[in-house]
Formats: sequence, C-alpha cells, structure tokens
Amino acid sequence: MYPPTVFISYSHMDETEKNQLLAHLGVLQKAGLINIWVDDRISGGADWEDEIRQAMGRAKVAVLLVSANFLASDFIMGKEIPNLLERRRKQGVTVFPVIAKACSWKKVGWLTRMNVRPRDGAPVWADGGLHADKHLAAIVDEIADIIEGGSRDPERTIRLQLLSKEAQAALQACLERSQAGLHRQVPAELHVQAKVQLETLRQALSTEPPDLIEIEAVLRSAKSDPRLFHHLQLFLREPALQRLARRAGQQDQYERLAFARDW
Repeated sequence: MYPPTVFISYSHMDETEKNQLLAHLGVLQKAGLINIWVDDRISGGADWEDEIRQAMGRAKVAVLLVSANFLASDFIMGKEIPNLLERRRKQGVTVFPVIAKACSWKKVGWLTRMNVRPRDGAPVWADGGLHADKHLAAIVDEIADIIEGGSRDPERTIRLQLLSKEAQAALQACLERSQAGLHRQVPAELHVQAKVQLETLRQALSTEPPDLIEIEAVLRSAKSDPRLFHHLQLFLREPALQRLARRAGQQDQYERLAFARDW
C-alpha cells in the first residue's frame, strides 16, 4: 500500500513559504506516513494541467497555502478549488486552508465556512515569519492525526469531522466505549453523550462554529440509512450548536441541514 497523498495548492509567488512547509511535511514523508505532491514534480513536456487533476484525484488531504497571490490566481480559484471542494463534499477529502500571509480571505465565502489554520486566522508568516516554524509544526501534527486516524478507521474519521478538533477530543472517551468504528453506533452515541458533554462542547465550539460543508457531506453520505440520518440530525439540533450557528450568522443554512427532510 502506498502512503496517502497530501496535495499542496499554492501560488508560485509564495515559493519560499511553500518550501518551508515542505520541510516540515518532509518529516512525515520520511516516516512513510504521507506522499507529498507538489507541482515541482511535473516533468518537462508533460500535460501539467492533467497531472494536477490526477494528483487532486488521489489526494486524501489538500493543503491550501492562502495568500493574496493564491486568491488572485485564476487557475487556483477557477480549477483547483472547485475540484477540491467537490471532492470534499462527495468523498470526505480533508481540505486544510493555511493562512500564509495577510490577505482579505474573510471576504471569500467558501473560506469563511471552513476552519482555517492557524486557529486565530493570524498569518503563519506574520512578523517576518518569527513564529512560522511553531505554526507549521502544529499544522503538520494535525495532518498526521488526520492521516493516522483515517488509516485506522475511515468511517469514524468522516463522522468526527462534524466537530472541531477540541470537541473530538472531548468526546473521545465515550466514543471508545461505544466501539465508534461501528458505522451505525457513532451518531447515536454522539447524541446520547451530548447530554453529558454539552458544556464541554459549548466551550470547544465557542470560537469555531460547525463546518456547514463538512456537515452536509456527512449527511449526504448517510441518506441511504434513515436511522443513521435521523440520529445525525438529532445531534445537530442540540440547542448549544444552534446558538453557535446563529452567532456565526449561519442560522438559515444550519437549520436547513438539521431539519430538512429532502435535499
């Protein structure tokens, strides 16, 4: 078995930052955990657009190195991002936006609906990159967790992407007890244990509203199983989560997911 592919989407104007990211990801590649794909690998004379498309098709994780150059790129915004977001919605691919440099990313709709890194949205290379290594190390650790979790139990990884990383940790113990790898038990256990864990969830999600794109992907994957779909929607109806969605200005979209019978 080949290690899972991590696809790097970046602007060639941010070559220095990309190389520093690759140095950190290289630790995982050396350990045999991932295979990094970056467009430097395209050989002369090759159909570069086709090779990028194939690489995106193989990716388990896509890291977006977001900057003004990135957001201004016609190819990235017109070709790469639609492809990756579609795979995220249909296949559960993890799209991992990293705010590299100061830019107006909060004006980009699909980005504002995602959990960016660093968590406070401050650029990795702020202050001349003084803390870049610290941020990149944390990002690489999180990618390693995604890869290792997915290899152990893909169903569980997809389900847990409904929640922020902190909320996942808060529920870890009860999920272990419920044998969370069993497809049908995960949402039911989440719903039952939410009664006990609600205060923890409120705190954990207070700065990270639910990711609507991720929630929709999980609900769509459960449509063929009415019981599973019902339990997922019950969990989404928890008042604490609804309040968070309201505060984030996502109430209408969130209620559509939590209460809709048809799509």
